[in-house]
Amino acid sequence: MSPLPVEVLESRATGEALGLIVLAAARAAKAGKSLAEVAQTAKDMMPRVNLLITLETLYYLARGGRIGKAQAWAGGLLNMKPILEVPVSQGIVCPVQRVRTKSKAMEKMIEIMAQRVGDAKPVHVIVHCADNVSEAKN
Repeated sequence: MSPLPVEVLESRATGEALGLIVLAAARAAKAGKSLAEVAQTAKDMMPRVNLLITLETLYYLARGGRIGKAQAWAGGLLNMKPILEVPVSQGIVCPVQRVRTKSKAMEKMIEIMAQRVGDAKPVHVIVHCADNVSEAKN
């Protein structure tokens, strides 16, 4: 038996979305909350996180079997940039929308997030850039 109490939660979140849940729980723990209160803070944060993703290429979706090779080829010719999400209600990658350029994908993701967030403040946002820091800063 562990000398420290532990509670395991299924977040169905991944990547930075999971990080936001963990940070909320860590802030509660640092504030001296009980284990039950820290766990509740994490549970309360779970439905509030959003993870939107766009891809530079469809190659890896085809390679992993998520889409067919012909679909990846045609999408590449058309410069398709899918917008995907991992909703915590499902815990799996789901399509949101298809757009034709990376800049349009970025614009659409910002639009989607603005609609989802509404007037809520403060808002914590993480921009993950797969080895392209200058692009993430824009």
